[in-house]
Amino acid sequence: MPRLRLKLPDLDLLDEYFSYDSELGEIRLKKDFAKGKAGDLAGYVNDIGYRQIYFKGKTYFAHRIAWKLHYRVEPEFDIDHEDQVRSNIKINNLRKANFAQNNWNRKLTARNTTGIKGVGWSKHLNKWRVVIYCNYRCNFIGNFADFDEACRRADAARIIFHGEFAHNGIYAIGRAA
Repeated sequence: MPRLRLKLPDLDLLDEYFSYDSELGEIRLKKDFAKGKAGDLAGYVNDIGYRQIYFKGKTYFAHRIAWKLHYRVEPEFDIDHEDQVRSNIKINNLRKANFAQNNWNRKLTARNTTGIKGVGWSKHLNKWRVVIYCNYRCNFIGNFADFDEACRRADAARIIFHGEFAHNGIYAIGRAA
């Protein structure tokens, strides 16, 4: 079942009120608004990091408006921020994704205790367990005595299962993101 998304305004209306610079990743106002003047940056960054634009009584995600202004079509799919910076709406940072792909390229959740997605401690075995989820399946990679080995195996498996959307959840400590 397709996800429900707020339909964006018509392209002619968006073109009338906004300009999009795909290299800078900025949507600017073409006309004065109650909360901004022509030339101002449109919208605001919400509490979870997405730039949003309030327009004609509705709130839209700026990355979806940027996609429509750049490609001239309504995005009927999820849009992934490749660098995981939700407010970065440069067109080279936005890519078409399905729901699963968009979730593969996520930061770590607050529940993660190891710093690497898919790697956890097995109290029962006293080893690091590696499990990668893909297409509603839990893929067991193995148990490892060495944490770094478990991380390397998780990274390799994530690339196999998640392809270009593979992300281990961090950009630090010498591991590929």
